[in-house]
Parts: sequence; C-alpha cells; structure tokens
Amino acid sequence: MNCLYKAEPSLHEVDFEWQGFKWIDFHDADNSVVAFLRCAPDPDNHLVVVCNFTPPFPHRLPHRRAASVLYREVLNTDDAKYGGSGITNAPGGSDAGALAESTCYIETTLPPLGVAIFKPER
Repeated sequence: MNCLYKAEPSLHEVDFEWQGFKWIDFHDADNSVVAFLRCAPDPDNHLVVVCNFTPPFPHRLPHRRAASVLYREVLNTDDAKYGGSGITNAPGGSDAGALAESTCYIETTLPPLGVAIFKPER
C-alpha cells in the first residue's frame, strides 16, 4: 500500500483539499458497498476505490466517465499474494448504461470483505 501511495499522485497531492475526494456511491446499504474517487489536480489522474463489507458478487458501480475508459485493478486486498482467497479482476471497462443518475458504470467482482482500487488506462 505504501508503494501505491507514493506512486499515485491522486492519493497524496490534494490530501487536505475537498477536490481530492469525490463520492461515487454511498447509498448502497443493501449490498454494503461504498465507493469513491481519489483525485489529483489533473482530472484524468484518479483512482476508483471500492470497499465491500459483504461476500463477493458481480457489481455495477456508477461512474461519470466516458464509456470507452478501461480500468485496471491496481490493488485488491483479497489477492492471494496478501493471503486472500484470490478473487481479483482482470482489466475491464466501463459500459454505457443508466445507473444511479450516471451515464456509465464499471462492472466488477468485488473482493469479499475487502477493498479494490482501479486506475484508468490511458
């Protein structure tokens, strides 16, 4: 996590300003999922952080980005290399759809009782 923190400007450049954090979804009480963005001053430099407080399941995460953006998983707390069960995501994309007042969503499998962090591919 420390290596990721140092490597990703969105995790440290605007730590003490409101522009460094944006909620994506905090209303998903039925699935016990919260998701947010960490942002750098460059609007294209962001990370999507998804926290799952239940067992794994496919999930559509609302996201206000272009449908052609692909996301790569950069951290998954359930990865086998961290002692987890190994439920991770291959590179995926956001698909066009109408969901929670958003024009796009990211389709992902969430790690059980864990956190996944995604970065847009350029």
